[in-house]
Amino acid sequence: MTNDFRKPLIVAIGALGLPLASILLTLSVWYWIVRHPQNSFHDQGEMIIVFACLPIAFGGWLFFAFLTSSLHRRISRDKLIADSIQHRATIWISTLLTLVGLIMSVLTLTVR
Repeated sequence: MTNDFRKPLIVAIGALGLPLASILLTLSVWYWIVRHPQNSFHDQGEMIIVFACLPIAFGGWLFFAFLTSSLHRRISRDKLIADSIQHRATIWISTLLTLVGLIMSVLTLTVR
């Protein structure tokens, strides 16, 4: 019973941290692509971006979005947590961050 006060904080940190981890993964993929010289991805070199970098970024987003949605379901099931304004704001912010992560992972195709 003593750990009940920490549960909303841990869920909120997870709901915000997972989309941020997705964005960080996508940024690291972008960094890997951008740090190569100008003509590194000519001809078949772009296949590395299409068949490796995009699936890594999109798969990372999918994984983190799945975990975030499970935390959203956990928040909505627990009435004590779901009724607080802070946690409703956390859900909206984490949803927005998840959408930003999706847009960034799809934009990985255009980074060259």
